[in-house]
Amino acid sequence: MNSIYVSVLVMDTGSVGENVEDEADEFFLEYIPKSPAPTPATWAPDDDPDSELDDDVGGVDDESIRHRVTEFFVEPSVQSVQSQPIQNDDVDHERVYVNKIFASECGCSRNCFTLVSSYKEHAYELLLRLREFTKSERDIYILSKLEDQLIIHVAAEGAVSSKENKRERQRFRYSFQGIEICESAWRSVFEIGRSEFKSLKKQLKENGVTPRVHGLKGKKSNHGHPFCVIEAAVLFIKRYADQFGLPLPAAPRARDDTPPVLLPCNESKAAVHAKYKEACLESTSPYVELTTFKEAWNSCVPFIQFMKPKTDLCKTCFDLRENIAGAFDEETKLELTQRLIDHIDQAKQEREFYKECTTRAKEELQNAEKPHGRYLPSCSAPYENVHYTFDFSQYVTIPHSSQQVGPLFFLQPRKVQIFGVCDENYPLQTNYLIDENETIGENGSKTHGPNAVLSMLHHYFDANSHGEIGCHLHADNCVGQNKNKTTLHYLAWRCLNRFHRKINLHFMIAGHTKCLCDSCFGMLKKKYRRSEVDGIEQLEQVVEQSAKSNTVARCGEFQWFRWDAFFSRYFKPVKGIGKFHHFMFTAEEPGIVYAKQTLDAPEKQIQLFKEGVDVNKMRSEFPEVIMPGGLSKDRVRYLFREIRPYVKAPYKDATCPAPEEE
Repeated sequence: MNSIYVSVLVMDTGSVGENVEDEADEFFLEYIPKSPAPTPATWAPDDDPDSELDDDVGGVDDESIRHRVTEFFVEPSVQSVQSQPIQNDDVDHERVYVNKIFASECGCSRNCFTLVSSYKEHAYELLLRLREFTKSERDIYILSKLEDQLIIHVAAEGAVSSKENKRERQRFRYSFQGIEICESAWRSVFEIGRSEFKSLKKQLKENGVTPRVHGLKGKKSNHGHPFCVIEAAVLFIKRYADQFGLPLPAAPRARDDTPPVLLPCNESKAAVHAKYKEACLESTSPYVELTTFKEAWNSCVPFIQFMKPKTDLCKTCFDLRENIAGAFDEETKLELTQRLIDHIDQAKQEREFYKECTTRAKEELQNAEKPHGRYLPSCSAPYENVHYTFDFSQYVTIPHSSQQVGPLFFLQPRKVQIFGVCDENYPLQTNYLIDENETIGENGSKTHGPNAVLSMLHHYFDANSHGEIGCHLHADNCVGQNKNKTTLHYLAWRCLNRFHRKINLHFMIAGHTKCLCDSCFGMLKKKYRRSEVDGIEQLEQVVEQSAKSNTVARCGEFQWFRWDAFFSRYFKPVKGIGKFHHFMFTAEEPGIVYAKQTLDAPEKQIQLFKEGVDVNKMRSEFPEVIMPGGLSKDRVRYLFREIRPYVKAPYKDATCPAPEEE
């Protein structure tokens, strides 16, 4: 790899990666401690609060990308085919054409078609012959006919005022079957349009009887790329966004249903294209120019966008600011401004409460021993203010190199999902690494649904908690992952079984949800971008070495459970869950949740149990185990054929095993 492309691909040490990493560093240092810098947040969640998204919500799969590229690639062709008239093969179009021109007038006083009317059959045969020719053969035939009918007139000396004494003028005597006719009739017989005829005469004068050469011959057309080249460009954009982008948990309304991925605001599509072009040149692969690159980007992956240079990315803030700028009357502006002030005040209030929860936990646990790696029985310690946050990071891929091989950008390496639970009392975060063959669904799918999230959270409470009697949980507003009925049912179930006596669940305002969990992910990604990773064991080392606050948990240490089906037998759905931000569960009132829209709002008591529930039976049962989906045969073959060459020898069999013989 040449030095130019190395500097492009090691952008985690440059301008792109540093933007994200600096924000993570600053926020992380708040707990070491320093003041955090404002960081980008997330869009508002989906409108359906009770929807349970078992599939991945971060990005699109390979089949979706290929489908979008196909639509972008075939659209011009479809239009061109539809624009052509449908022809009936039973009609003799050449005969119709000849009859039409001989029945018309040529426009001159001699009425030339009347003079050659006896040669209509010759004209028909000529037309058939011309249509059988290739373009070059047709050019040579017509140019030779024009040359035979060319008359060169030489002007007399002194008749012109130019510096030359002689000037030649070209004139043609047009004839068909020995009968002189006008230019219009001759063009009609040879089926030549006015513009083409002018071009042919120019060719004869400048180059003689030689085929015309198109002006774009030898040049690469903007629309002449095959499908695989367009697909490779789109995959490059997707891989670039996977490495340097910040994914949002949900898509805004009235947009593409794919959650946006935000690239740093100091980048541009032209800059990304320059890196793409360098990668193609290095791998001697064909590439598209900037215009086509942008068209493919906008058509196939419009969810990959660039950050705006703002302190946050809250959709409510953005919409209100836009509406204020577009308001015409003073009353509307004042109303919108007040709404914006109220929204920001509420976001600040929630942020202060988040910091207060962390401070109380640190004070309560300042002399406590770190519980990670040893089991503590439930409710065995008198702590009531233990504070946890949990969230997903963007997945990482294996293999990975700080000196990234250019062609690997166009491929889909093995994915590893990362789910983090952060004990903010120290801080110390447990990062669950979920390999592509260990997820609930096949080929890495169904990782972000409530069954996966609650299975990992349940394992964390069993293996890493302080044995506290009460705790506070903070999470973002992503409906499919955290804010759904199954999560509420699980926390009520924990209190029912007295795993906790009291649990408080909090969701910060959508768009203002950055927390310490994101900072730990930032440390992890910072180390990952500078590391060589060819296997899952190396990735574990990267996580452990990224920061003292990061530890690893593997999927083999716990099992997946079907929580949603288990709870559906005993609990009922919660209506309007999206408008609430604070929930409280207690062991003294099992099956009851107290919900508040804001910190200052009154509590609403909600009954979660169905009528006639047998509580003792529910205590004695447990959800069924879900076996991992594994890798499909096609995915195994793809990894073996396409990815294995980029994996170092000791890790080839573990990362890209050979497919089983069928």
